[in-house]
Amino acid sequence: MARGRDCATAYDRWRDAVRFYPWLLIGLGMLLLLTSGKDLAGKDLAALQGTWRFVAVEAEGAGVVEEVVRASRLVVTGDRFELRTPDAVHAGVLRLDPSGSPRLIDIEYTSGPKQGQRALGIYFLGDHGLWVCIGLPGRARPTAFGTAPGSGHLLEYLERETVPADR
Repeated sequence: MARGRDCATAYDRWRDAVRFYPWLLIGLGMLLLLTSGKDLAGKDLAALQGTWRFVAVEAEGAGVVEEVVRASRLVVTGDRFELRTPDAVHAGVLRLDPSGSPRLIDIEYTSGPKQGQRALGIYFLGDHGLWVCIGLPGRARPTAFGTAPGSGHLLEYLERETVPADR
């Protein structure tokens, strides 16, 4: 009879383990997923550090004046940015979410003409440049890299600004 109880106790332990371990594995998987997403966001944010020059900008399906594009710069320091255009200086905070495809970027303006507003976008950070498709404040987040008349979206291509060798 004692042997029967031992079998029942062993079965109870096995049954409890079978109930518990899937939840443990799911929890560990979620932890790894969240940790890897934060690591990737940190890597992308580290890669964005520095000064970027605009190469091309399209607003709602139309190109932006080349002189404005060439004169504009984006400076990223930590999670902060400063956007310098011929007309204004905008500053704010960047938040990246690289867990999806496309990767997401949220911009919160802390100073300048758009202070207090938020813009939602997507980004692609490649070896040679940065593509950003962003909705104007109050507009929906783009789902693809492109613009159309009335979309409220901007498509921007930037390259890292290089310092001349003689400096």
